[in-house]
Amino acid sequence: MPPLAFLLNQQLHWRTGRPEHPFPKNIVELSQKCFPTDMHLIGKIRIVCVDKVEDLEAERRSNGQLSPFHMRSGVYGAKARRLANEGKLDVHYRYHSLEHGLLLASLGQDFVLYTDSSLLNLVKDRVKGLEEHTGLHIEVEVAVADQGNEQKAT
Repeated sequence: MPPLAFLLNQQLHWRTGRPEHPFPKNIVELSQKCFPTDMHLIGKIRIVCVDKVEDLEAERRSNGQLSPFHMRSGVYGAKARRLANEGKLDVHYRYHSLEHGLLLASLGQDFVLYTDSSLLNLVKDRVKGLEEHTGLHIEVEVAVADQGNEQKAT
C-alpha cells in the first residue's frame, strides 16, 4: 500500500482536479497543499541542542519562567528523548516532534525542539526542504549554550 500522503494527494487530484505535482513527501507538505495557510501568520521554531546537561541548565536560566515558546515543545533524537525519559526535560511531544513543530509553525504557533547537536543540520534541512516545496518560510532560531552564556544563532 502506498504512503498515506501519496494516496491523499491522489484523491485530491481526482476529486478537485488540482495537479498532483509537486508530490508531498510528508503530512506537513500535504496539509499545506490541501489547506494553504496565510504566509503572514507563520510561527518560529527554536532549536535547543541538549548534548550536555549543562546546556539544559543554561537554557533554563536564560528563559527564567516558562516562555510562550515552551507552551509547545518536543524532543528529536536519542539523547534528547533519553533526557525526557529521565525527567530532565518536560516536553509535550516525544515522538514525531519535528513534524508537530512544522505543523504548528505553519499555523502561526511557536515551537521549541530539543535535539541532539548531531541532528541540527538535518532539522535545518527539513525546514529548508519544506520551504522549497511549499513556499512556507519558517524562521529557525538555534540556542547554543557556551560555558553558561547563551548565544543565539539563526
